[in-house]
Amino acid sequence: MEDEKLNEAVIRIVPKINIENIFKIIDEIPNEYNCIKVIRDIQKEYYKKCILYRYEQVLLKTYEKLEKGI
Repeated sequence: MEDEKLNEAVIRIVPKINIENIFKIIDEIPNEYNCIKVIRDIQKEYYKKCILYRYEQVLLKTYEKLEKGI
């Protein structure tokens, strides 16, 4: 929160993040393509949990602090 340009970016971008759309993109990745394994369902779930955690614990918390002026 010490970099003003980063703070401005967080305030500008975080409200535009749609977690459900991100999850949909991950879910639409084929498990296999032309007989080549791409990703397993368990990996998709892992990525979604990681993204959700980072969104909630880093981006959203920072955004809320900036909005409150802390």
